Amino acid sequence: MIKFPFLIIFILLISCGSDINDNNLYLFGDTYIKLEVDEISNELTKENTDLYFSYVGNSDIQAPLYRYITNKDYLLFIGLPINTDFDTIKDKLKLVEIKEGTIDNISATYLYSNYTIESENITKFLVDVDNNLVLIIVVTKADKKLKAKELESLQNRFIKV
Repeated sequence: MIKFPFLIIFILLISCGSDINDNNLYLFGDTYIKLEVDEISNELTKENTDLYFSYVGNSDIQAPLYRYITNKDYLLFIGLPINTDFDTIKDKLKLVEIKEGTIDNISATYLYSNYTIESENITKFLVDVDNNLVLIIVVTKADKKLKAKELESLQNRFIKV
């Protein structure tokens, strides 16, 4: 008979959940990135890590792959730069288009570069979220280049909980 109340308490605790849902991926501290409906967070493998570093393209940058997200139309890599600063990465990756703003109480400055190589369009997006650097690389087919609105929506996906 003692098992029954324990079971009810256990079920209640599990069902309460939290504010974090399956559509948010943890980054650091209390910062998450929202997943779009059709995005899948994948396990990190040697193959997708090697692919990520081929797009980073500069071996001087220490930005380990932290998350790998796929969609039918694009690949999205999230790296967390270490032992570096915003200006160093900006110079090494030749990033431009500096923007600043505050979104959902997150102070953020970001910059990006966008270019096409063969059949791929590559966008490198560096954001400083509350003094934490995040490098996002989005790879699409050449004819599916990210628009300015979509670039801004990348910044809007960072949330604090």
